[in-house]
Amino acid sequence: MSSAPLWVGISSAREQPRRYNYTSARNELSQSYDGGSGNIHAARPQIGSTIAGITSYVVERVEIIEDFGGQAKMTVVAVDESPSGSVSIVNQQPTYEIEWVAVDKKLLHHPMWQSETGYPLTEADRDAIAEWESQTSATKRAEAYAKLGENAKVYADKIDLGIESYTVYSPVARKTSCSWEAPTTGYCGKMQTPQAPSFPTGYVWVKTADRSTRTGRNGKWERVEEWTGAEWVDSDLYPDWA
Repeated sequence: MSSAPLWVGISSAREQPRRYNYTSARNELSQSYDGGSGNIHAARPQIGSTIAGITSYVVERVEIIEDFGGQAKMTVVAVDESPSGSVSIVNQQPTYEIEWVAVDKKLLHHPMWQSETGYPLTEADRDAIAEWESQTSATKRAEAYAKLGENAKVYADKIDLGIESYTVYSPVARKTSCSWEAPTTGYCGKMQTPQAPSFPTGYVWVKTADRSTRTGRNGKWERVEEWTGAEWVDSDLYPDWA
């Protein structure tokens, strides 16, 4: 936060008692000022500023109420970013999520066709299946089916039922962090293990998203990084992170 602007308050307005509010979500303070409307507007702090004397607090919002006779009241609300106030929504510890997403794969890639406890297919079986699938008439397709081995017929029966794929579930690890300063996003499409606790083990991870968004012109930045896990990744297509 060293690059955040410093707000020194208003010398030309009446300062009201400062209020602190401590909750399970965050620590915040509110400070009100009464004075001339022009002075109040001119001294309005920038969102994201630190406050002189209590620089662990960062301005989150400002409310100005215009009164009669050219007077105004401004209330500044700031949140605590110090370690003791780390429950603040700003620069807090990152939020980690795990989501399992459905991925469709070709039926022929199912492990049952390779496992001895399933219906293992030989190279001859696979060639016969390809020949059966290539037939365009019902008669020739029936003739090709009759030549299939028992395990190959199990596969062909599933295809005839309209089962051409199966679903596996892959973990997506997501890390969300907030800051006042613009984050530097990184490259995606390479193998990288998420640096965070409690992610599923036994998977190879590829970074698949890194996006940053800002709330308002002077608001906070939110960065969301995602990694998708797979049991196997082709290192020629998705090289390891250098």
